[in-house]
Amino acid sequence: FLCLMAMSINPYLGQRPLELRRIRRSMLLQSEGPIVMQVDDPVAAYRKLRSEVDRYAHAAGRDPAGVEIVIASKTQGADRIDPLLVEGCRAFGENRVQEAAEKWPALRERTPDLELRMIGRLQSNKAPQAFQLFDVIETVDRESLALAIAREAQKTGRCPALYVQVN
Repeated sequence: FLCLMAMSINPYLGQRPLELRRIRRSMLLQSEGPIVMQVDDPVAAYRKLRSEVDRYAHAAGRDPAGVEIVIASKTQGADRIDPLLVEGCRAFGENRVQEAAEKWPALRERTPDLELRMIGRLQSNKAPQAFQLFDVIETVDRESLALAIAREAQKTGRCPALYVQVN
């Protein structure tokens, strides 16, 4: 299966926050957080989710472009990802560095404007490889990882966008 996640970007920009609870209920989701759908036909699911997000964004007085859909493509081959790239999807999440290293370089060559996100726990020893692959690391959750990221940023002169978890 492939998972689709909708994430609200800059949710309060002087407007009402995007209300997604109704979408969650319609997709039989009980948890808080991103909308997640397990799908057999990823393009049809993406179209349905984009339509629902757009509808609720308009109802909340929000610009639908402010809600990004991130495709969690872990364990999926390029044959399942390619149709989504053709459909215009550009944000993808992976939770394993090694798996991403095997599949994304070729996909990125064909689609240079895509954004690849590390969405799972990142081991500090894999920070150098993650720096080469990912545009966003969503899981900076401990000091040792932050230090590894800082070292790699100094060494390479670049740094992906980081989401820091604060407990």
